[in-house]
Amino acid sequence: MKKYTLYIVTVLIAMLASACQNNGGIGDLFGVWALESYTVDGNRCRDRYIDNTTFSFQNNIVEVVSQYDDYLSAYQTYGEWIWRDGDTLMFSFQHHDDTDSQEQYSAPTWIGFTAREIIMMNVSDRSSRRMTLTWDYEGSTHVYKLKKMD
Repeated sequence: MKKYTLYIVTVLIAMLASACQNNGGIGDLFGVWALESYTVDGNRCRDRYIDNTTFSFQNNIVEVVSQYDDYLSAYQTYGEWIWRDGDTLMFSFQHHDDTDSQEQYSAPTWIGFTAREIIMMNVSDRSSRRMTLTWDYEGSTHVYKLKKMD
């Protein structure tokens, strides 16, 4: 009996020790963040796509999704992100694969993103539950307020 108990305990310890985030931890950014508000030059932008947008961060990949009625995805796109200098978050939606359809890698235009260049956003008011991203683009200031979902 001791032999089986020791075996079960060993397997459980190995399983618990192996549980981790894919490709290492990325700190507080890991997980799903809801877009609480999006403004351009101080004017709030609202529609059913913007109001239901989430950002999911894992490894160096970001998934941006807009959901509507019954939680069906209206838009779903993937890009890359990287921290720079501790207060800059860079997004890139310039990835391509071997398929003809590039929609899954297109920039989330419904929230003002563009695929033409790497998007460099200033991060402020950052905690483990909230953050504000600011992006100056073509003479306009875009502000994104995100809240981490439970």
